[in-house]
Amino acid sequence: MTNLVVPQPITVKSLLRKKCIAPKLFQRRSVWTKADKTPYIRSINKGNALSTIVLVNIEQCMDYCETRFPQCYARFKAYFDDGFRYLILDGQNRLECLKSFYDGNYGVHGNFTDKDGVPVFLKNITKLDTLRSKNPRLYDAFVDASVLVLELSDRNWIQLHELFKDINSGQPLNR
Repeated sequence: MTNLVVPQPITVKSLLRKKCIAPKLFQRRSVWTKADKTPYIRSINKGNALSTIVLVNIEQCMDYCETRFPQCYARFKAYFDDGFRYLILDGQNRLECLKSFYDGNYGVHGNFTDKDGVPVFLKNITKLDTLRSKNPRLYDAFVDASVLVLELSDRNWIQLHELFKDINSGQPLNR
């Protein structure tokens, strides 16, 4: 029996340093548009990003599978050898949104709060790297913002596939 894992807050900066991949066996294509991204960035700034991102620690799963499930071990090892350390089981769109914002490929506008709790209105679409010089305390708020991450480590490939199906079962959200 596997242990219950509890999501932990982690800064976005730390999350984006993890070398993650979304295996096609688990993930569907990315579907978020620009209109979907801004509310998520805003929710992170407000401390309301409560949807957990589920990651799989490749190295720890390799250790778990090495003697028990050699075929699963080989699959994890292939990702590890390619330089990845985490598989994205749930949260691909959220992670891609964060990465595009932090890499300066996507900008936001609207009402935000800086690191000191001061409201800031961004009239024009602003990329994160621009905030570093124009509004360093808002930049700090984004860099140090937290999201919830659940990290799995004691699963084989078949268990992960079943978990992915469980997470994504049911009906999609209504409009």
